[in-house]
Amino acid sequence: MFSQIHKSQERRIRMIRLALFASGASLAVYVPYKYATGLNAYEGFYALLFPFSILLAVTGMALAFRPQIAGRSNLSVRVAGSALALLWMVAGMACAKSLAATIAAHPAAGLLATFQMLVQHLFLSLAVLGAALFPKKMARLLGGTASSASVRQPIGALGLPQNSCS
Repeated sequence: MFSQIHKSQERRIRMIRLALFASGASLAVYVPYKYATGLNAYEGFYALLFPFSILLAVTGMALAFRPQIAGRSNLSVRVAGSALALLWMVAGMACAKSLAATIAAHPAAGLLATFQMLVQHLFLSLAVLGAALFPKKMARLLGGTASSASVRQPIGALGLPQNSCS
């Protein structure tokens, strides 16, 4: 029975990490796609924030592969990540009214756009926010470890360990 629980937990962790990677990867593909096909449709706050969303995408993909980086982030990286995640979440929620109208007019397209917003604006942002605010818990949730020794190690601007040449 213990092995069954352990396997179930491993499957859950793999699914969360896969979802996190897919969320980040979909945003990493979406950003250049929107630039290539008409970013000029964006204006105001969203247009200002949009280019920075690639940082959330890269962070989400990195967390999926190396969850222990959540425990290695220094305070400035965590504050910046938290701010970006919160702003990206707010930007996504600002689209709720237009998504509801799109669902009413074109159900399939509207539901797809709503799913995309939930995955990229909420799930990805909450994962990055969780890693920034609760790095040890997030690393454990994703199956990594965040020992106290790794928490004190310096990291680069993207949240990855620095090499000796930096």
